[in-house]
Amino acid sequence: MNKKEKDFLNVLFQHLPQEELPDSFRQVMMRKVLMEAVRIKKRNERWALASIIVASCLMIGLAIFAFLRLEVDKVNFSFPEVSFSSFYLYIGGLVFILLGIDHWIRQLYKKKQQDEPI
Repeated sequence: MNKKEKDFLNVLFQHLPQEELPDSFRQVMMRKVLMEAVRIKKRNERWALASIIVASCLMIGLAIFAFLRLEVDKVNFSFPEVSFSSFYLYIGGLVFILLGIDHWIRQLYKKKQQDEPI
């Protein structure tokens, strides 16, 4: 922009009438900003839910495909002899580890959500 254009714009802006903002302007704008933030949050939640559903369906479909393709009924599964107590201890340990990992991931997600500005 050259000097003449800047001067012309200054003159135009100086001739604009000064208007007072209504008293509720700040409240209305903050409400709009918060509504937009809520809308964005809901949109992100919907996308996350949709991606989880798609990923779950894909995994189920791949499992069905693998079982049909490998003809699982012809495969002989042999399990070693284990006592029920050791089996339950093993499953309980796996559940405990998975719950710990789930808790850790949720804490990271919650911290990330709190750190992001609205």
